[in-house]
Amino acid sequence: MLTVQWDIGGQSSHAETVEADSRLHIHLQSVGEGIQVDIFVQPFAVGGTLYKPGTGGATVLAEIDGKQLQTLRDFPQEQNYLDQILENCSGLYPTTDPKWLLDDPCLFVRLHSYSNSYVASYAPVAIRIKTNKNTAP
Repeated sequence: MLTVQWDIGGQSSHAETVEADSRLHIHLQSVGEGIQVDIFVQPFAVGGTLYKPGTGGATVLAEIDGKQLQTLRDFPQEQNYLDQILENCSGLYPTTDPKWLLDDPCLFVRLHSYSNSYVASYAPVAIRIKTNKNTAP
């Protein structure tokens, strides 16, 4: 896959233009006793490069599944989705790098009400189990 981005305008005459997907991609991963939250956008719904919301080139070209695609990212919509999440999920705060380490499992419940503005992915979660040495059968 080859992805190209630029801010100078114009389009490729060889690439199919598709609508940008401005939904946030929220990656959740267990880290120690907390949860690491990373937020990205993936302008092509079918794959391609991940970007931090509102950063990178506005026009993006990519070859996905053998097809050349191009799209124009909607920075205001990306920021709107991010602002919704930040305003309604305690523990998340404005930062230039949308990445947090949280210990609040209630975040998942609050995120559910914004499910039209994001896609969630979860890394495998390891669960620690404490045992007592005196638990012989």
